[in-house]
Amino acid sequence: MTATATDDPHIELVRTDPDQPPVAVRGHRPMKPAAKAVYDFFLTKAGQQAILDGWMHSVRPDMPPPPNATIKITEINKFALPMDWDAISRQPEKVKERFDKTVLR
Repeated sequence: MTATATDDPHIELVRTDPDQPPVAVRGHRPMKPAAKAVYDFFLTKAGQQAILDGWMHSVRPDMPPPPNATIKITEINKFALPMDWDAISRQPEKVKERFDKTVLR
């Protein structure tokens, strides 16, 4: 697992797989261990089962699709656009502005 600092001292980007986007862990210094523990839990089989129980796809390749899924995650990923997550995390205001103009117009 790698962690990257951001402009906000209370947010850290945590990545366990270089091919997957990072997850932002927010919290003041005393809360970071708890935030990382929650993050770590959600990547376990038990955590991913909780995701599946909520009818969402798991990020783990060893987990089944959610009940009644009409498309497999591997098929969904074929339509994903390449993203530079580190660059995006360094420019949050620019990303929000573009989202507003593109999606919320």
